[in-house]
Amino acid sequence: SDFGSSFGNNMNLPITTSNDYSQYLPSATVSNNNLYLVWTDTLKNEVVLIKDNDKENPFNERVVLGINGWSPQVYSVDENVYVIFRVDNDIIFRVSYDNGTTFESQINLSNNSAVSNIFDEKSNFLFANEKNVYVIWKEKNDSYSNDIYSYNDDYYDLYFRHSNDN
Repeated sequence: SDFGSSFGNNMNLPITTSNDYSQYLPSATVSNNNLYLVWTDTLKNEVVLIKDNDKENPFNERVVLGINGWSPQVYSVDENVYVIFRVDNDIIFRVSYDNGTTFESQINLSNNSAVSNIFDEKSNFLFANEKNVYVIWKEKNDSYSNDIYSYNDDYYDLYFRHSNDN
């Protein structure tokens, strides 16, 4: 490896469709020589993950993590792969302990009736280290809508969840 001094040829990922907007909001992470890519497939209303660990046949398996999902984020540490995304008004968490081969059942982190939004172009909302996972998201708060300093009706509260196990 030359630590980013030079790059290989461009690769067309096997997620291209006839609609330029079908691969929406991609997120990527690298761990243990695996590259993980997650995105929203707007044509099928799915949150999808693919990984590259095979130089001869990269990105060959598509894993659907959720239906009607939106705004995915992915993070990996060692063999663990963590994904969060929004479904309706809730923040959903999925984890794999085997380099993205299988995923545990989804966990609803927010259980909320308010509008949740984990997408922000300038922020990351999923972090992890060897023992802990941290998730941050925002939810719309309508209680500020009559604020005299308001220039719009969009107010959000930030929420934080931290895994409790080691």
